[in-house]
Amino acid sequence: MKTTHTLEEVTELGLTIFCINSHVKPYSLCWHINKALGFKLKKNKGAFVSEKEAFSCFEFIYEEQKVLLVKNKSKKGYLIPGKKKIDYFLIFEPTVYKNRKIEFLSKLSESSKILLIFELDLEKEPEAHRFIFND
Repeated sequence: MKTTHTLEEVTELGLTIFCINSHVKPYSLCWHINKALGFKLKKNKGAFVSEKEAFSCFEFIYEEQKVLLVKNKSKKGYLIPGKKKIDYFLIFEPTVYKNRKIEFLSKLSESSKILLIFELDLEKEPEAHRFIFND
């Protein structure tokens, strides 16, 4: 007789993700984010979803918080195919609390290089698992 197992609870990713639309190159956007938030984002080897799929990525670690700026598009396609109009994702791990989110959003929205910024609702995002990178 077959036994069927069902997951009743979905594991929370523990991430805060901001979607950014910007027409500037990744290194230029990185510079503007560093200036606005006092970060020190630096280019790393890239965010890898698979062996053949890598996305341009900048990384900064502070106060036990990992921050990544990841470009949504690579030569092979999109990190999140359902969000083709989004240029970049600013990822905070672990989750950022509400007052910090508001602070980050207000400072970044003042930049002339960022056309649009908003928080991604991971509970409603069917492709959220793609934000787990195989480094």
